[in-house]
Amino acid sequence: MEQLHLSNLNEKKMYIGRYIIDAIDDNGYLTVSLEEIAKACHTNCETAEAVLTHIQSFDPPGVAARNLSECMLIQLAKLYVIV
Repeated sequence: MEQLHLSNLNEKKMYIGRYIIDAIDDNGYLTVSLEEIAKACHTNCETAEAVLTHIQSFDPPGVAARNLSECMLIQLAKLYVIV
């Protein structure tokens, strides 16, 4: 949540971000679909996905992934950006 508050997001995107973070399980995986996020936050899937992508850039690498494949892709992308 600290990383979210350090982000330069508008109020609506901060709200969506808090919702997404609350939906992350103990293993770091997102437990709800983009459609559920959009509906709960009164927004569209594109905005929800943009905020999700932003959160997926947080540490630890792979946080808020929807499955193992996505987690690994996020980790690999971050690794190659650092190198």
